[in-house]
Amino acid sequence: MKKIIVRVTWSKSKYLPMAIQGHKSAAAIKADKRFLNPKVATTDLDVAATRMETAVANKDNGAAGKDELRLASEGLNTLLHGEADYVSDFANGDETIIHSAGFESTSDKMIKAESLMPTVGGPSIETMKGGSVNIVNQTVAGTKQYIFVLVEGKVFNVTIQDNGQIVIPVGTIAHVFSCSKHTCTFTHLAGKMDIMVAVVLHNASGYTGFGTATAGETMS
Repeated sequence: MKKIIVRVTWSKSKYLPMAIQGHKSAAAIKADKRFLNPKVATTDLDVAATRMETAVANKDNGAAGKDELRLASEGLNTLLHGEADYVSDFANGDETIIHSAGFESTSDKMIKAESLMPTVGGPSIETMKGGSVNIVNQTVAGTKQYIFVLVEGKVFNVTIQDNGQIVIPVGTIAHVFSCSKHTCTFTHLAGKMDIMVAVVLHNASGYTGFGTATAGETMS
């Protein structure tokens, strides 16, 4: 289980939100008597946040204004990170303490994508003139990638390994199409040819095996 720490929600390129974070944490840490010796003095954090606000107001004052804006941003960012590290160490995984310091916390819950199951029933096949075949698989919630495999012939003997590697036996002619949608179209196939089509699903949890294969025949 991953330990809860301060979540960095500010950015050096978003000047005023970073200044707001500086004032917010300075006030919260000062008000909470548990933080006896913060790494960054709350007055220093407040001063750096005010400097940031002033630099934003004066950012159009030529090169000097731009330099001050950059320096103020870098300075406040450094202080915020230092204070965040202190709060993370002090909280020791207690998100309530992190929140009391005016920061947001990370989560200790690792959310895993739900495992997918191979589709049953097989995709539908629509053959068209010119050697095109339109394939439609059922939509499966949580799927990030549909991998369509069309095999020439009456036997579907292509397999897939756990890491997603598709294995095509010697002598087998197979066509592979991968996309984020549940439909695809194979083109430039020979006419009057037997075909078999099956689909693999993929998301962050991994790959499924092949679903039910569907047989068809291309048009001349």
